[in-house]
Amino acid sequence: DAAAQSPMYVRFNSTSQGAPNLYDSDKGTRETFRRSVGQIALRKGVDDGRWYIYGLVASGPDALWDDYGSSLEAAAESFHLDKPTRDFRSPEQNSWEFI
Repeated sequence: DAAAQSPMYVRFNSTSQGAPNLYDSDKGTRETFRRSVGQIALRKGVDDGRWYIYGLVASGPDALWDDYGSSLEAAAESFHLDKPTRDFRSPEQNSWEFI
């Protein structure tokens, strides 16, 4: 039914500590951070009714976020699932296509 095929979306952003083996000469430290932004969608399979997760995540160095962060946020915000057509195949129907 149509309600089962209506995806649910979750947007998120996070900051994580990067690898300490990189030296930031501007700050004189090995402490680096990465920022990520993404959007995931959940939609039920056609045959089994299980929830499947689809998503897009973009990330980069926190120190450069002011330069390109808005572009990555726009990319994540633009992620959406198309409405299934008659030719739509969900993951449980052809799992080898989703590996």
